[in-house]
Amino acid sequence: PARRHPDENRIWPQYRWEALAFSLRCLSLLWLAWRRKLQRQTLEDGSCTILPAAIYVFFTMAAADRISRWHRNNAGTEGGRTIRDLAAPKWAQYLM
Repeated sequence: PARRHPDENRIWPQYRWEALAFSLRCLSLLWLAWRRKLQRQTLEDGSCTILPAAIYVFFTMAAADRISRWHRNNAGTEGGRTIRDLAAPKWAQYLM
């Protein structure tokens, strides 16, 4: 656009990092499923478990929490640019 929105960025740095963490989770689970398919592993015959997938999920949840905490603690610099900081009515923030 020719003119920027008064709030500047529409994609907040915190969201970018969280989206990266969850995208990496999707890719790692895809890799895990692909590897299991190539090796013909199944849960039914006991040749694989859900433990690696659970570890991936919990690791990325912890990473997203760490990202949020970092941005909350550094709100004076790059942080503090989330939907909650947007100058908009609560109902509009909910829809975003």
